[in-house]
Amino acid sequence: MKFKQFFAGKFRRIILWVFDCYIFCVAACAYYVTLNLTGTNNAEPGRIFANAAIIIGAVLIARLAFGVYNSVWRYTRTLSYLKLILADVIGTIAAVAVIYIAKLDVGFEIFLILVPINCIASLTSRYCYRLYYKYMHKAPVTENRMLN
Repeated sequence: MKFKQFFAGKFRRIILWVFDCYIFCVAACAYYVTLNLTGTNNAEPGRIFANAAIIIGAVLIARLAFGVYNSVWRYTRTLSYLKLILADVIGTIAAVAVIYIAKLDVGFEIFLILVPINCIASLTSRYCYRLYYKYMHKAPVTENRMLN
């Protein structure tokens, strides 16, 4: 299989996945910086970033399993948004289990902050893109449309 053939038709999905990874990494770094600025950081940085990496991995794998990246942003519907939320919940539960088993726990607040921020940012970005696409591709107003 050639390299170009493997990625043919998957460019949009890859862009969505990379964008979601970026949002997650920004949220994780913001969480870490906030902990340091407020002086509430009792855990070592390696554990915080290990937790963040496990959460990111589990949620993104759950999103792949639920087919979140199968739809293009401009065609998303409510079902796509619900699948994203459900995948985030399932991924978070899986991440909690892995972190508990690996004994890397640094506190439950990382789940209460990191996952909802990422979920809200992902949903907002998809919805804003949809509004932008609709605005840019709206049909011109004609005399017949004005009367109807």
